[in-house]
Amino acid sequence: EKKLKPPAMFDGNAYDHDTLPQVPKTLREALAELERSRVARDAFGPKVVEHYLQHGRLEQQAFDQSVTDWELLRNFERI
Repeated sequence: EKKLKPPAMFDGNAYDHDTLPQVPKTLREALAELERSRVARDAFGPKVVEHYLQHGRLEQQAFDQSVTDWELLRNFERI
């Protein structure tokens, strides 16, 4: 999409180097990237991309409405 050349091969543990390009860390970030991607729309077509975006948004909404075990444990510790 941006006609970038791939970087030189990395030798070592990529998790230890925060200067390397990162993939989205959350579903919300990934959806934003997909929504902006002209390459995805050209490769898969706008209907497919919109379908994946809609599904991803529904998944994010369901997650946002749930209470995780971590949240329950964390809040019980504070009360």
